[in-house]
Amino acid sequence: MTTDSPAPPDDEVGPTTPGDWPSFAHLEQRTIVLPGRNVVFAPIPKSGSTSILWLLAELAGYRTERFERSISREVSAVMTIHDMSRWADKYVWASYSEQERSEMAVSEEWLRFTTVRHPAERLWSAWQSKVLLREPGFVERFGEAEWFPESPSRPMDVVADFRAFVRALADPADRPVDVHWAPQTTILADGPAVNFVGRAERPGLTTRRLREHVGGRKWSALRHENRSLLPFSPSLYDEETAEIVATLFAEDFETFGYRPVEAGRGDLGGWVGNARPYLAAISEIADRHERIAVLHRSAHRRRRSSEGDSPTESDSPTESDSPTESDSPTEGDSPTESDSAAEGSPLRGPEPTDVTSPTEPAPDAGDGTPDTVTDPADGSTTAADPR
Repeated sequence: MTTDSPAPPDDEVGPTTPGDWPSFAHLEQRTIVLPGRNVVFAPIPKSGSTSILWLLAELAGYRTERFERSISREVSAVMTIHDMSRWADKYVWASYSEQERSEMAVSEEWLRFTTVRHPAERLWSAWQSKVLLREPGFVERFGEAEWFPESPSRPMDVVADFRAFVRALADPADRPVDVHWAPQTTILADGPAVNFVGRAERPGLTTRRLREHVGGRKWSALRHENRSLLPFSPSLYDEETAEIVATLFAEDFETFGYRPVEAGRGDLGGWVGNARPYLAAISEIADRHERIAVLHRSAHRRRRSSEGDSPTESDSPTESDSPTESDSPTEGDSPTESDSAAEGSPLRGPEPTDVTSPTEPAPDAGDGTPDTVTDPADGSTTAADPR
């Protein structure tokens, strides 16, 4: 195993051809390994991965404070779980040799899992959190694009801006590319082969499957903290954008057994009424996110200065910033050699997203989490919103 290997930037992509999505380095960088428990987790953004990562951090023996000391660009304490510099090398897939990874990828003793989500709802969630709310990095990358939204004054501004973004995805020559809204099948193609795939819409079954694999007493439910501000409705898609999503994510729909969204379904008028009170909050959160970006750049320059570099005003850090000595675990902060934790008292973090196989309906997991979801295809009520 190698040591002290920082992750490259999360938006690093490979070559692409017109009409195709590029390959991503995401799972190479961000797949988590629990070596003492024979677990590999391949996290797909916007598919409930934040919840699972907090659970795995608990199993690794980490305390919440370790991640909350992160100086990454994450906009909340909950999201600092994604700072790979806070995970020791032995928990990072990229730290292992090709031979070690090959052995993990084929062994029947290992649980290799991921979670997926309905493509239409996942796209809405990604656009809302990263673009509408202006998370750090996204304004720099896409802020000059014609489709990039201004601060909305009416709920229908939000709808119009979202549809403009979806239409931009249809242009392979000028498509905004990011792993948060890339097809899930494309992301998984560049990661370890999984032997359990679950749906983010079905709470309860991932923790059950993980618990069956690692053993231990029943885990208590974690709090669900990473929620979207504006809810999803299939009415956010008109005929044109529904067709674009059905085409772009056709492999996701077929592979994972989701139904394409139906244009005109859902209550757009009701969504508009529910969204109106949140317009001021959208603008305020977007302003805060832009302020976080400024502070992060400042912290990055200070760190580089302390390391003897001469940063310029234009320094723009990426998520690949190498951890400094101060990023190393402190006493009482490191996981134990046995790779174990108190399984009955998980870290404070979002509720674990529990899933099932792509085509099976999920029974009640019996752990107190609701199993009802809203089908993104037609708006029928059947989930707690997993983020």
